[in-house]
Amino acid sequence: MCAVNENPENILKKQPKQARSAATFEAILEATSRVLVAQGRARVSTNRVAQVAGVSVGSLYQYFPNKEALLAELRRRYDEQFMDRMIRELGRVGRLPLREAMPEFMRFMISLHAENPKLHNELTAEIPEVQRKYLRAFALAYLEAHRDEVRPKRLETAAYICLEAGEALCHQTALHEPERLHDEGFVEEVCDLLVRYLAR
Repeated sequence: MCAVNENPENILKKQPKQARSAATFEAILEATSRVLVAQGRARVSTNRVAQVAGVSVGSLYQYFPNKEALLAELRRRYDEQFMDRMIRELGRVGRLPLREAMPEFMRFMISLHAENPKLHNELTAEIPEVQRKYLRAFALAYLEAHRDEVRPKRLETAAYICLEAGEALCHQTALHEPERLHDEGFVEEVCDLLVRYLAR
């Protein structure tokens, strides 16, 4: 996970309990996301976020002690939503044969990176470790269940190579050439690359 989550000084001061305070909390996080995407991490500040959210700095400080806490909560939510969607998608593609499952899952991953590449790039440089372990365990279990469709003999190594190659292509493209994420030709080539590696 992102390092800002590990500092006890960066945790939330309190959670909103009433509808009005929850609305303020959400407005602050939305403003943090907008400032982050538009101006980058260096320009995020509690004063700037409060201004964009239309709340007082005092209201912001009721929940967030500093800039790092804002970014940590934004990252936590991003990771949580990413994981929830990924688990649902894995459940769907896990029932498909390899030549269908790999392109379906890679299209899903590319579409996630394409939704808001600037936000993705600002919040995360790599898949959080808990997600990486989950993905690797799923990939290995899938390859074992579909062993007769898989060309490589070393399944653990194959799972590692596919995950690392797929994530590197998605993330580096989002970072450097995000317009490619919307290019069907790029998507097809990435899917073809991984299917050719894995499938008999």
